[in-house]
Amino acid sequence: MKGFRPLLCAGAVVFLSCVSSPGAYRHIDAGVDAGDFEGALAALESGRQGQELYLPGDAILLYLDRGILEHYAGRYGESAADLEAAEDLIRAAYTRSISQGIASYILNDNVRDYAGEDYEDLYINVFAALDYYHRGDSQGALVEIRKLTEKLDFLAAKYAEDAARIEEYARSRVEGITLPQAPPPVNLADSALARYLSGIFYRGMGLRDDARIDFARLADLWGASRSVQSGPLPKALALSGPRGQERNAELDIPPGQARLNVLGFTGLGPIKVEEQVRVFFPFPYVPDGYITIPALRERPSVINGVELTVEGPAYSGSVGLYPIENMGAVMAAAFSQKYQVTLAKTFVRTVIKYLAAEMAGRSATEQSGSELFGFIAARAAKAAADATERADTRSSRYLPSLAWAGGINLPPGNYAVTVRFLAGSRVVYTRICDSVPVAAGRTNLIEVVSLR
Repeated sequence: MKGFRPLLCAGAVVFLSCVSSPGAYRHIDAGVDAGDFEGALAALESGRQGQELYLPGDAILLYLDRGILEHYAGRYGESAADLEAAEDLIRAAYTRSISQGIASYILNDNVRDYAGEDYEDLYINVFAALDYYHRGDSQGALVEIRKLTEKLDFLAAKYAEDAARIEEYARSRVEGITLPQAPPPVNLADSALARYLSGIFYRGMGLRDDARIDFARLADLWGASRSVQSGPLPKALALSGPRGQERNAELDIPPGQARLNVLGFTGLGPIKVEEQVRVFFPFPYVPDGYITIPALRERPSVINGVELTVEGPAYSGSVGLYPIENMGAVMAAAFSQKYQVTLAKTFVRTVIKYLAAEMAGRSATEQSGSELFGFIAARAAKAAADATERADTRSSRYLPSLAWAGGINLPPGNYAVTVRFLAGSRVVYTRICDSVPVAAGRTNLIEVVSLR
């Protein structure tokens, strides 16, 4: 195949189809939709034992999905253990990938153990940080946030060498090959959600200057990441005052008051589906075909507002939460970082298989003296090659699509907190938290979830 000169270039020109999510998850999904996370966990365990879900190569997915659902259910210790196991396996999979030969590297991901997506690896640390906080370990929570920011720093350069390796390999096999180019990746420099959490954790530990630095970074990020953040910076996060002494509503808590923060998660993040990209080749017997690659598909949520009501002996009032991070957009941005590598790997595999089909057609023509026999042989070989090319659509299913935040200053005491998730003026779901303790000089954070 090396030196086959008719191949000059090929490009992706149209997207055609996708694959729906497997029905085997329907019982877990039903529990998630109803907010019954214990029921969802029971369904997950039943599906796993029945071998309908989470095959041996899907260990990362099992730990991710179970760890996230355990977090929603308030099983913070179990969640932390599962998320740590997922992170360890993702790290090990990446270490293996950089040590293997290029011929092995371009194999279809479907034949490998699932290695995890970058956005899954990032959000592991967010939920692990919250697991630590809920178990009374703010220092451990901050360690998880730092791990996330280190991963973000590394992400931009993670795939540059891989793309060069694939192109070099392709040119060694097929002379004159030109790889299709993906759109430029979306810049993902930081996480507003991570900065918000570290800011309130530092504030609760009495480290006001560290908290101020995080809130200042959050404000800078908001203006620089329009592809990920939307709308103006919320008033509660807007800074005022001289440089180095900035203040906002999260830092400026009146004497004798305490700050209650609420973190909400809504909707379901995108999942991977199959996407077919049409490609053309200057081959007589195999003039065209498809690259089958994974793509992200959004799962729209009906929820577009979250309202908080606080009732207590010393205070009664309401406040709206604001979106702090479009997690679905962050997932898409992280996914875009390796899209060029995925596209190139799949293209090279397909070209090599189609070249084999082209050679089969030529051989059949030479042996039979019939162009028709050559065409039939080539098309049969191409069909066999296409049957082996399925995109790896494995992905975690229960990460949220949007994070909300808000805070309110209160006299210390116990409060009844009601959170309403809204679709316009309609209440979609209500979460009531009775007797929430709010104390001065510490982080007071509650979480609420509706993934509808």
